[in-house]
Amino acid sequence: QRFSEGVAAVQVDNGKYGYINTKGEYIIEPIYTVAFEFKHGLARVLPDTEKITYHYINKKGERVDPHD
Repeated sequence: QRFSEGVAAVQVDNGKYGYINTKGEYIIEPIYTVAFEFKHGLARVLPDTEKITYHYINKKGERVDPHD
């Protein structure tokens, strides 16, 4: 696990990724197929491999568009 901005992406047994804090507590449940580290408060994630569309999320797990 590599922490960035106090959180790290972790993979669970079903292959999905979520994010934990430095205490090892999930702050975002493991629902992503791909998850990158946080930079400037946002992380790029891939919710589903059926549609190869990456999204950005904040540390609450809310989808955001960094271009707004």
